Amino acid sequence: MKKIALVAVFVALLAAPAFAEVQNIKLSGSLNLIGLQRNDFDLGLNSGIDEDQNVAITQTILSVNADLTDQVSATIGLLNERAWGVEDSTNMGLDVYLAYITLREFLYSPLTIVAGKQSFHYGNSFIVDSAGTNNSAPSSSGLAAVAGDLTAQTTQDAIRAILDYDPLVLEFLWSKINEGNATFATTSTVNDDDTDLYGANATYNFGDERNTQVEAYFFGQINGEDPLPPVLKDDDKLYVSGIRGSINVIDELNIQAELAHQFGDDAVSATSTLDYNGWGAEVIATYALPGDSMGLEGKNPTLQYVYSFTSGDDNSTDGDNDAWQPFYENQGSGTIYNAIFNLSNAHIHAVSLSSTPMEDVMAKLTWTGLWLDEKVSALTLVQPDGTDTSALSINTNKRALGHEVDLDVVYDYTEDVKIGASLGWFFPGNVFTSANDDAASQALVNAKVTF
Repeated sequence: MKKIALVAVFVALLAAPAFAEVQNIKLSGSLNLIGLQRNDFDLGLNSGIDEDQNVAITQTILSVNADLTDQVSATIGLLNERAWGVEDSTNMGLDVYLAYITLREFLYSPLTIVAGKQSFHYGNSFIVDSAGTNNSAPSSSGLAAVAGDLTAQTTQDAIRAILDYDPLVLEFLWSKINEGNATFATTSTVNDDDTDLYGANATYNFGDERNTQVEAYFFGQINGEDPLPPVLKDDDKLYVSGIRGSINVIDELNIQAELAHQFGDDAVSATSTLDYNGWGAEVIATYALPGDSMGLEGKNPTLQYVYSFTSGDDNSTDGDNDAWQPFYENQGSGTIYNAIFNLSNAHIHAVSLSSTPMEDVMAKLTWTGLWLDEKVSALTLVQPDGTDTSALSINTNKRALGHEVDLDVVYDYTEDVKIGASLGWFFPGNVFTSANDDAASQALVNAKVTF
């Protein structure tokens, strides 16, 4: 924390000489303390040896936002996240997780440009979110080898152009996912090896009494060539197009539905290419239960159902890769199944009931069931400490991955402090044999202060 304070003083001193040009400056941040206990995330693969993790984590964020001349602002954010007792000497353990400028009414009034390292998301983050695939962390994160799914380093280097023609909003995105080689080089040794994300998103709010909204999008991930002459594979191109809608069917019931299609070229080797042909869909129904008639006056009981589908590959020889490729999603955060499975080849059903049983306390109980879309001959678990578990013993003729039960409680201690607890249990389904079907569990407690 002393290092964070020194950096804050240094930033303030740098800003002091230019104070006359600054219209407004805001210092904000958060401190999140997490206690984590996890067991058997390998589902008992290691010959029945209990796998457990017991660790404390601190996530510290310090952000400065400066309003400069009219319609111009700049934001810089520093992040330190680490397990207790582990010090990262690189850059004092600090990562620049926000560094962007905002230019409003750029060229003409409807256009806003946001450029730099920033956070963003579209729709329900089923397709694109700056968090990326949210069960892993960047290698620079102090949690990459601890609990990557809990990282707060969820931003991307990007440029967004936002055209606000209320009620229509158009947004165009370019994000640099991986620069590859950034030094001078001849084309005989290094070719175009970047990974870039491009996209266009259109949202239209009808402004009716049902709060109807429609969103359409097109995103493309372009992977550059493999710099291994003389044989270069074709560029790997993955495109996603889709549409999402939201409507309040009645005052208490909101329904959202989304459908997406993946296509493009899957360069599996220097000489072989398949066609992407994946499908994804999501349906969300949220119903505010009539608490008064149920004897729950003021308890705000809410029932929600979420169905998520991502296609699998039938392993046929038709030249297509039908499996949905995990894109830049942010789904199932904080759950066990999200930490150990990638979002592909799955039918996921989640039912939750939330309420405020007492003042300033929110409680939520969730049941989630997971099934494979296509049967598989092998299965690899992702581990939140960055290691993958292989050689799982599975039943190749089964589809039930398992089910999970989660209980979440959040207490608003003050306006600035939240105290939370989360308990989760994942029970493997009949896809897993008795050699690795141990139940996984986790317990998280945290206290978060924001300012």
